[in-house]
Amino acid sequence: MASVIRDMTDQLKAVFFDLGGTLFSYRAIAKSVSGVMEEAATRLGLDTGAAAVGPAFMRASRRAGKEFLAHDYYLHRDLFVESYRLWVDEIEGQADDEFYDWFYEAQRDALVTGVTARPDCIETLRALRERGLSLSIVSNIDDDYLGPIVKTLELAPLLDHVSSSEEALSCKPHSQIYHHAMKKADVAPHEVLFVGDSPPHDVRGARAVGMLSALIEETPGVNSGPDTDEPDYRIESLSDLLPLVDEIMQKPTEDRS
Repeated sequence: MASVIRDMTDQLKAVFFDLGGTLFSYRAIAKSVSGVMEEAATRLGLDTGAAAVGPAFMRASRRAGKEFLAHDYYLHRDLFVESYRLWVDEIEGQADDEFYDWFYEAQRDALVTGVTARPDCIETLRALRERGLSLSIVSNIDDDYLGPIVKTLELAPLLDHVSSSEEALSCKPHSQIYHHAMKKADVAPHEVLFVGDSPPHDVRGARAVGMLSALIEETPGVNSGPDTDEPDYRIESLSDLLPLVDEIMQKPTEDRS
């Protein structure tokens, strides 16, 4: 892995956060999303619930993801709708564009209304601001998701900037979205700690542009992969960032590899 050397003039100035899986847990919205899946099955005339069709949907999502994630930029609406189409094909169903529009909007609305911040999210963001750090969200999601979620979680007063992949025309780990967010915050890569839950998206891209990275893991030790996806730090909760940030700020000179 390439070495990034931080000299005595380097100082941590900003913390960038991924959104989904980082500031909120996907586990917390599972019930809301499964309700949409059950209604989708009913609309397709299936006499079964989300538990039965869920595995097929997961397979369809992985297939769609493999196709879209090979691109530097894509709208997540297109990714989601493609996963719905692949799912309908796999279960040998019949659906029209009206169904796919409904599915997308219903899933989005269920997430937006059902989402809750991690228990220590607000307290941690407030404490980071008190340390004089600039805080930003850098999310691989479209604007029609990002804005409403930030509003539901009441995060706006604690954030300096919010950047979506749609706004940046770039999806993590593509470098453009990181540079887009840094330009907003007026910081250099070595002045940023990026916090996320995905090694191949959040960590890989952050490290490639020269940022420090922290991986939040609900199940410690399950995320491992290539060296490019190895974070500088691993945390189990957002509140773990506070002593970590204090350590980084007390030791501005660092040679990490």
